[in-house]
Amino acid sequence: MNIKNLIETTPWEAKGIFGRKIVIDGKKRKLPSNVEKIYEECEKAIENKDWTSRFNEIARLGLKASEPHKFDFFGLRKRDEITQQFYDQFRQAFSEKEKIKQSKPSG
Repeated sequence: MNIKNLIETTPWEAKGIFGRKIVIDGKKRKLPSNVEKIYEECEKAIENKDWTSRFNEIARLGLKASEPHKFDFFGLRKRDEITQQFYDQFRQAFSEKEKIKQSKPSG
């Protein structure tokens, strides 16, 4: 399943003021803000057929989003488990990519 479809079919929990509303298949949905940014990048990639630079931006956003919040006022910014698992997939993919890169002989 591709990232765009995963975002469209996942039951996201965007809490409080931190989510963003977008229209998917004619229905308004509230997504976590970084998930919404990743979705918008997917839309741009499809629209502009700009796969490489958009892919790199999606990977950068996902990796950055996987990091813990720098400021969490009394746990109000605690992520939903589904959202954290989505972001963790980016961290895992980056880690695997680095292992492959390091295992290749330099030369």
